[in-house]
Amino acid sequence: MRVALLIGTLAEVDSCQALYADTLVGLGHEVWVGCVNALSARNDEIRVVAARGDGPVSAGACLPGFVGGRTLEDMDLVWVLNHPQPSV
Repeated sequence: MRVALLIGTLAEVDSCQALYADTLVGLGHEVWVGCVNALSARNDEIRVVAARGDGPVSAGACLPGFVGGRTLEDMDLVWVLNHPQPSV
């Protein structure tokens, strides 16, 4: 299953977010961690700035790996773990 975890910032992951990502990866799921404040829509496609959470994700650290634009079209589950900024 492909899972997108949307958090407030990719610069610092908290312990709960790291636990969710690592647990889902451990269960064999493909996990992407994205920034809820960086959602965009263009040509009927929803995109987010995200990084693949191949693991291990450390609390208090940046996400490992490449961060770039990613579509949410093919995700089986999009889980919003933080509230967006009021202007989003």
